[in-house]
Amino acid sequence: MREESLRDANKSQLVDNMKEEDKLEEIRAVQTSHSVNLSNEDRHRRSINLIDFLYSVSKICEDNYDPRYANVTEDEIIEMDKAYGRHISLEDGLRNPELVAPRTRIKWTRERIMIKEDISYCWYRTFVFAADFANMIPQFRQLPIQDQCQLFRHNFATTSWLFYLDAIIKVGLINGFPFGNGAYAPHDIVIEYNPLNLNPDAHYYYSKLLIEPFTDLDSKEIPLFMTILLFQNGESCSDKGSEICRRMNELLIDALWDYQAVKNPEITIEERVRKQSNILLLIPKITQAWHLESDLHLLMSIFGLRGANKSQLVDNMEEEDKLEEFRPVQTSFSVNVSSEDRHRRSINLIDFLYSVSKICEDNYDPRYANVTEDEIIEMDKAYGRHISLEDGLRNPELVAPRTRIKWTRERIMIKEDISYCWYRTFVITADFANMIPQFRQLPIQDQCQLFRHNFATTSWLFYVDAIIKTGLTNEFPFGNGAYAPKDLEYDPLNINSDARHDYSKLLIEPFTDLDSKEIPLFMTILLFQNGESCSDKGSEICRRMNELLIDALWDYQALTMEKFEIKLKSDNNIFTSGETVFGHIFMLLKNSIKARSIRIKVSGKANSKWDYYNPATKVYISCRGEDSYINADVLIWDGQENEDSFKPGIYEFPFNFTIPERCPPSFEGDHGKIQFFCKAVVDRPWHIDNKAEIRFIVKPQFDLNHIPGLGNKVVGAIDENLGAIFFKHGKVDAKVMLHKRGYIIGETITPNISITNSSSRAIQKIDVALIQFITYTAKHGGIFRCENGI
Repeated sequence: MREESLRDANKSQLVDNMKEEDKLEEIRAVQTSHSVNLSNEDRHRRSINLIDFLYSVSKICEDNYDPRYANVTEDEIIEMDKAYGRHISLEDGLRNPELVAPRTRIKWTRERIMIKEDISYCWYRTFVFAADFANMIPQFRQLPIQDQCQLFRHNFATTSWLFYLDAIIKVGLINGFPFGNGAYAPHDIVIEYNPLNLNPDAHYYYSKLLIEPFTDLDSKEIPLFMTILLFQNGESCSDKGSEICRRMNELLIDALWDYQAVKNPEITIEERVRKQSNILLLIPKITQAWHLESDLHLLMSIFGLRGANKSQLVDNMEEEDKLEEFRPVQTSFSVNVSSEDRHRRSINLIDFLYSVSKICEDNYDPRYANVTEDEIIEMDKAYGRHISLEDGLRNPELVAPRTRIKWTRERIMIKEDISYCWYRTFVITADFANMIPQFRQLPIQDQCQLFRHNFATTSWLFYVDAIIKTGLTNEFPFGNGAYAPKDLEYDPLNINSDARHDYSKLLIEPFTDLDSKEIPLFMTILLFQNGESCSDKGSEICRRMNELLIDALWDYQALTMEKFEIKLKSDNNIFTSGETVFGHIFMLLKNSIKARSIRIKVSGKANSKWDYYNPATKVYISCRGEDSYINADVLIWDGQENEDSFKPGIYEFPFNFTIPERCPPSFEGDHGKIQFFCKAVVDRPWHIDNKAEIRFIVKPQFDLNHIPGLGNKVVGAIDENLGAIFFKHGKVDAKVMLHKRGYIIGETITPNISITNSSSRAIQKIDVALIQFITYTAKHGGIFRCENGI
């Protein structure tokens, strides 16, 4: 295959090679919109379609190569290194990836030991693959070219890693890391020759963080996860690009959710939630692992770096906050826990973490109740920069004094406030961690390990909580009365204006939908990430704690909305065609929530299905049919036109809809059914949507007076000779008469039966049967006639 770009119209060469079933019409630009109401079956089909599409694209991109570069030698790799498009702009590289590097054939063999030029090859060839992959996705091509470049700047390293990861899982790492061109880096190359300049620990962590967590993903999940990573950080794009990324992420997360049901049909809904959460939590892991070296040096240069001196905090804790149910034994899932007990445990854990966060924030040394600018300057000279991380965790006060936290904006910052912010945050984060029993169970080395990985992300939530409380302005508070105004001429952080905007979009705004109890819970989830790099004992504690935390997050969504239901103005939810149905949505909140909208969706469908055996072909043929009678989606409450939040209390939202005049009645049979549903959905950002569903019945409404002859009597007669040949018993005559032909639901049918028994045998009993004749139809299978006796 030649070097033509795979972008836009130039991708035809690849598409021609796709199997027909992979050319799925649903993967189009219109799919970025969620304005169309999709049934669960349609959404599921769309998800599987999307997954198959991404899988086929990844295979096509991997197999696409220029025949001139089918087998590159070591000498050719050296020559190619001189010709890579290092001068090519990112925009030109995305439009024409072949300008960056030739499309060599991918080979995961281990034929020779790597040379330094193989590292350049690995980097540039991966760029070409990632660009080819992105350009095959319609939603990526819809983005303005500036937004495409922005996503690649943010996500290229993480997205491209999944390409290598898929190969590494297939071929293994027994003999070393393969480069995709026949070269490989053996395990002992770090000692003799280390072109990447990595310390030995980094190799261990790369394996633990970048390879092992992904081994549970199958070959179809990896391209899906690559695409999820590709569309991250959409907040830094234009308004149009940000909206495309948001909608695409919704599609991808839906697809990941639906695929778990296909891959693991036997697991419960709670297990699916936990599995999906664990997969999505890999995103920050892979991002952080790429910056592992700088993170390690950053923290180690400041502290060297661990702790548990919690007595000062526990003494200040109120008795009701010392919750006996939250104990280390709860890290074990070996005990069967009922839903009620699990829910109670989750709420207990959330309340505990919330109280701990408040205690840590309010805990301060009275000598530092009101520190001045001069005192901040003096304190800067005494911070425990020489303290190891282990000592810092055991005794956080050795790092910095516990000053009183003030989120006021009394004075403009000085450079010493940056040091204050960093060290005071370390103290409060260490205090918070040391109050959690599961963290104290960890060996001290594992506590240090988690802090090396997670301190920056965990501590940021502490500041986000404060920023949200004090208002989303561009004036960043430091927690000691100082603040950084947006027009600050002196920029000790050396941050340009675009970066400030991105920090706000990426690090603050997404968290504004979390409430005051969710933030400590989210902090703890972040604290216990990257447990794979701990000891076996530590890794198991982290795994179990993460299960508890994810369960708690799930249960808290249910707690926030104590009751959410639909009530229709009918005792038995039975209506007739043409009737207007009145009802209301009832919502009882115990806590405040944010919402984008509340919608009512009314659906009525007929479904039929059966299988029959074709003796000519000796195969079973599956017949399916579907017809829709009602498909309404009504906006009941719009968050854009109202405040996008609800305070605790009771809410009722009235609604009505009209059942179509020609709507058939409800029905359920062995081979088909007609059912009607009314569903309410609260669209909650960054939360699982709240849903309520009620089924209603449509009864037939026929005026029998308009059908001629239904009032006439109907008579049926039968006569039968009993016995045979030499054993004849005589004749029996039976006559059945109905006073009319037509009846309605609920009306009693009283047959008049007369029998003349001319036989020699007595009649023991008389059976009367009402036979229903049903005709099922299917769009792809013909007509099936079924008799059901009632």
